[in-house]
Amino acid sequence: MKCMRSILDFTNSEAQAFFLKGESYCNIDLPLYFDFNNYIKELYKALNKKEIHDCCEQLPKPSGKGTTPNYPHEHEGVSYQLLTNKDGKYSWRPLQFIHPVLYCLLVKTITDSSNWVSIVKYLKDCAKNKQIECISLPIESTSKKSDKAESIRNWWDRMEQQSIKLSLLYDCILVTDISDCYGSIYTHSIPWALHTKTEAKKKTGKLLGDEIDKLIREMRFGQTNGIPQGSVLMDFIAEIILGYVDVELSAKIKKIKDYKILRYRDDYRIFCNNTNDLEFIAKALSESLADIGLKLNSSKTFTSSDVIKSSIKPDKYYHIANTPIYARNRKSLFSTIQKELLYIHDIAAKYPNSGTLSTLLTNLYEKVILKSKDIKEDVEVLVSITVDIALKNPRTYSAAFAIVSKLLEHVNKTKRKNIVKQILGKFDKVPNTGHMQIWLQRLCHPLQMSLPYTEKMCSLVEGKKEDIWESCWLNPTIKTKMDSLSYIDKSKLTKMPKSFDLAEIKFFEY
Repeated sequence: MKCMRSILDFTNSEAQAFFLKGESYCNIDLPLYFDFNNYIKELYKALNKKEIHDCCEQLPKPSGKGTTPNYPHEHEGVSYQLLTNKDGKYSWRPLQFIHPVLYCLLVKTITDSSNWVSIVKYLKDCAKNKQIECISLPIESTSKKSDKAESIRNWWDRMEQQSIKLSLLYDCILVTDISDCYGSIYTHSIPWALHTKTEAKKKTGKLLGDEIDKLIREMRFGQTNGIPQGSVLMDFIAEIILGYVDVELSAKIKKIKDYKILRYRDDYRIFCNNTNDLEFIAKALSESLADIGLKLNSSKTFTSSDVIKSSIKPDKYYHIANTPIYARNRKSLFSTIQKELLYIHDIAAKYPNSGTLSTLLTNLYEKVILKSKDIKEDVEVLVSITVDIALKNPRTYSAAFAIVSKLLEHVNKTKRKNIVKQILGKFDKVPNTGHMQIWLQRLCHPLQMSLPYTEKMCSLVEGKKEDIWESCWLNPTIKTKMDSLSYIDKSKLTKMPKSFDLAEIKFFEY
């Protein structure tokens, strides 16, 4: 039974409704009381049919005659950047909350009836070569599961499982991805993709691709390098550009007949029956990406004759191969929570920030810790291991803090406060931990503990006034409307239980 719809099957009004959903605006892992659903929809209604110049404050011209719009690209910090540490050291990833007004204007532009028809036609044309299969176009859930949950299931079914099936047809595989894809995308490549380079250069500023390019630059202080990361809408923009690469690649490898390529956004799996063809396709792909300023990640590129093993992510394969045989039909892998956490800690050292870590921590929380009425192990030891995992693996924040929240119920109030302060102290030694502070606050808020957070979004939860977006360029009417809306759901906030609900951290059964 099909539980999802591809965005290419949407009408323009359906696409508009899809992009205006809170989980499309922000697909960053956040506590449930951050709810952008009504916020974005209400703001979109308020903007009505306005264009960007209608939204801008009008400034007097230097000549004193007439006015000129105060455009957002002239101001830094228009979109809000949430920093998340990648390795517990100095590597970090910028996640961005696009300025809501600019987000709504971009949705309006893309889902205009004629624009939407041309974008859908373009993406369908990109998929004409059935040997290059894109499986990462946004999808909408038609089940009770979230769009994100069905997207993950889509990856599992059409990327991992299909890769395994292809082992019957092909003898070797090349796995690779694009280095810093979103941060390296050249915004001018959007009109190149939609209209060809020749056409785009002829009609500068007058094409749909130019409108999209301009709005993205307005979000990013006029920069032409990089697009914001953290929304389904930007995933869709990335698909427009990477679809262009698919077409270019297809033209370059016409002489090779026996191959299959699966692409999930910037991840590629290339299947052939000899390594010479693999190398030729990899070279052609590298050249196609270079044309628009992108490059392959050499550290994550490898070829293999073991198609099945290479089709499964290394962290997952390691876990499957090393799960104790006696534990495979039990709820927990090991006889104690500490042993299971140390096993997860070992995987974290070998495969940092991997999806398996989140899965294992979630399973431990659901099947063992939530059901333990009396934990006889040393809680401080368990918290210490869990926090060390989270420190170097940001994608585990929600599951790790869920575990900590339940463990803290087994110590007295004084010890609980000391442990939380020690956690904050541990993370204070690491730069760029705004995302972590958000999840630590989720743990602390029901305990009525207030910590010295430096993350602005934490200040908002505490009821302080913070402008996370630079909005000095907005005209007063729209600014007033924006200020009247809130994306902090106070009813959810006040009802948050001390221990995390599974719905906060669990998207799907894997």
